[in-house]
Amino acid sequence: MTRNSGISLDEHGDSITTPQEFVVEGFHDNFDEKYRNQAGIPETDSVVTLILGNCQVDPIKDDLITLPGYKPFKVRSVKTDPAKASAQCQVFEA
Repeated sequence: MTRNSGISLDEHGDSITTPQEFVVEGFHDNFDEKYRNQAGIPETDSVVTLILGNCQVDPIKDDLITLPGYKPFKVRSVKTDPAKASAQCQVFEA
């Protein structure tokens, strides 16, 4: 997973972000069509479920998640289960 952080300013006062890499473990799936329609989720979005105990950091909005065999996904929103064992990330191809 890639997260832009470490915001600083250049000589012109423009912000500079530094990408940081973190190890995550999870899997990709699609939303159920009925749920997608009821929740107003765009057709281009899908879900990546991360196993938080196997991740170096918890995901946040705008992180990029790269899983083997897929193009990178950008995180739109994150929901964690009450035990904080997993995180469901609503994502779209970056």
